[in-house]
Amino acid sequence: MSSITVSQEKCTLCRLCISECPFGLFVQEEKIKVIEGAETKCINCGHCISICPVEAISLPSSVPENLVKIDKKLNVTQEEMKQFLKSNRSVRQYKDTVVSREVISELMDVTSYGPSAKNIEPLHWIISENRAETRRLADFTVKSLIESKVDFLMKMAEIYEGGKEIIFRGAPHVIIAHADQKGFNPSVDCTIGITYFDLIANSFGLGTCWAGFFMMAANNYPPLIEYLKLPEGHKVYGAMMFGYPKYEYKRIPQRHKARVRFI
Repeated sequence: MSSITVSQEKCTLCRLCISECPFGLFVQEEKIKVIEGAETKCINCGHCISICPVEAISLPSSVPENLVKIDKKLNVTQEEMKQFLKSNRSVRQYKDTVVSREVISELMDVTSYGPSAKNIEPLHWIISENRAETRRLADFTVKSLIESKVDFLMKMAEIYEGGKEIIFRGAPHVIIAHADQKGFNPSVDCTIGITYFDLIANSFGLGTCWAGFFMMAANNYPPLIEYLKLPEGHKVYGAMMFGYPKYEYKRIPQRHKARVRFI
């Protein structure tokens, strides 16, 4: 018997589960039923349990009464969303204040809802909790730039060693996304996850910026790889500095029009 169930007492035969299930796990005979072997094909995306208007469907991982209901009053308007996305900046000046573990936990709770290929949820995270740890990661990065023997990168290292923190720009924290490189699409999954973090952090009044120099070093500089202690087979696919912005932006800069070709 399938561990995905449909309550025949509650089901109204609306067929929304049939329409929404991406793998066709529901069929209608006289009643809505789950196909044989459904539990081995289900990716636990939650479409069926989320869309059922009468809470008739239960999954191995959850039952409808335990799910948070969507409150339409909390939906943002188009204009609010436009400003929110257009005003999001890459922040390179930060206050000395660290972000509490409680706030970071709230951010990560939302971040975990980012989509992933086949809903595998492959992401793992490393977060530096204080400035000393963030500085240690920056020092590793600078050593990798020096050993690269690339003029531009060596120049960046020289600037850093001269006292200007250009690796994490004085941010108190760094968040690192890593996943098994043999996964279905780990690079895209981690990029989506970091982007979710970026957006929710903005709503908490935090600033963020992609940590490009660190990302270059994280998979290529052995001492840093050893320090990160990633699980076997994992690679870093994203990193972002974050903290409270030192300054507040007042205007939205211009961007070129989207380059679109319809076919």
